[in-house]
Amino acid sequence: MVTVITRNPFSLFSILAMHNTNKSSRGNFLFLLESVPRGGTMTEDFLLDLIARQRIETVLIDYCAHLDRMDLAALGALFTTDCRVIYGDSPALQSEGRAALEESLARMWRWQRTAHHLSNVRIRFQGDATAQAESCVLAWHEAPDGHTATLYGRYIDRLVQRQGNWLIAERRMEMNGSDSGFRLPLPPAPRASPPAGWQVPEGLD
Repeated sequence: MVTVITRNPFSLFSILAMHNTNKSSRGNFLFLLESVPRGGTMTEDFLLDLIARQRIETVLIDYCAHLDRMDLAALGALFTTDCRVIYGDSPALQSEGRAALEESLARMWRWQRTAHHLSNVRIRFQGDATAQAESCVLAWHEAPDGHTATLYGRYIDRLVQRQGNWLIAERRMEMNGSDSGFRLPLPPAPRASPPAGWQVPEGLD
């Protein structure tokens, strides 16, 4: 059983109505209830937190969908007008502003098809209107000549809420690995070094 606590008898329904009529939202009340531990309490703040998390995740997923469709205008609309995006150390992989980002990502036309898959989304709020997000991406690319390239990486994002919408203000990309077909020099994701003297156990090398 889930207990719902609200200071205003109509506020909870207003929140849910706003959530369900927002086109950028993909959730429903059942999802929200399932997010509460059995026997737990759902407060207005808890509910608003869940809705914000889902909307942010939708922004991150929509980025992948728009990039695969090469709908750069829709992709750009997910970012603030003064966004800063760094995919790599090369100036060609960095953008300042939404218009520059769309122009830079036109480089993706060199691929015939792509498939970006997002997972492991982690969101941390910094106040009511700012959030940090980290997500993993598996990006497959196919060139017109048939050769393919696959990247395993992650996006490090700062998002802000503007007029009720969550937008990406800053994005940085790190690479966990890639196959031989991917040649762009992207910064490696940080990883701890093994302790001094550590050796691979027998049979695992």
